[in-house]
Amino acid sequence: MQAILHPPKFVHWIFSHNSTEPDAAIKFPCRNLDEVGPALHAKHLSAVAVSSKNKIRLQRCPACQIKQFVRAYWGNNNIDPNRPLDPPRPWTHNHPEMRLLRDLDTELYKLTPGAASRIQQDPTEFQDRILEGCLASTDATHPGNDAWIDTFNGLFVFELKQTWRCACGALQRLPPGHFSERIGIENLPIEPAGTRDSVSGALARQMRPRSLVNLTAAGQDAEHVYEDVD
Repeated sequence: MQAILHPPKFVHWIFSHNSTEPDAAIKFPCRNLDEVGPALHAKHLSAVAVSSKNKIRLQRCPACQIKQFVRAYWGNNNIDPNRPLDPPRPWTHNHPEMRLLRDLDTELYKLTPGAASRIQQDPTEFQDRILEGCLASTDATHPGNDAWIDTFNGLFVFELKQTWRCACGALQRLPPGHFSERIGIENLPIEPAGTRDSVSGALARQMRPRSLVNLTAAGQDAEHVYEDVD
């Protein structure tokens, strides 16, 4: 959770949920809890979220719960008064806020694929559930709520840009508007166990130009062999 608790942009974003404007208007208000499940289903989560027979209704607003969590984490009670510039004190596994966070994740987990089989999931999937739950807590399709999803995308979603160039000079590019399907960076392949490897080496291999055959340049009949440019 520290990965999202410390960036100021995330803290400002989550604090903006269900906040009061100077004119007393509510900014990014809570969505009806009955609508959160279908919204999560639309983000590639489990169909059980919208099944009339097995419909799961969340008991709490995810964004409000995380907002409370962040406020408590950065609150005066969690700062060492003798070392005010230090990060907040770490919480134990049984801290009340940690228990509430696990309760929320248990609810969100029921809406995700594999919940029925209780398969093991990694920390990235936990973080994805929490963040997607926060995003679904406000209906971004309502007028005035565009900035809710725009800020989220700016924080966690990558727009994919890629150009291929053929030896003959023809170029092919991804059209604008291609976004990563998952939050964060895709996994990079690493060398087999026992082989020396590094983060910089894995990145270099991922960015190395690769030949892609049978990609046809727009408006041309001839086949071109392209390589990555960027």
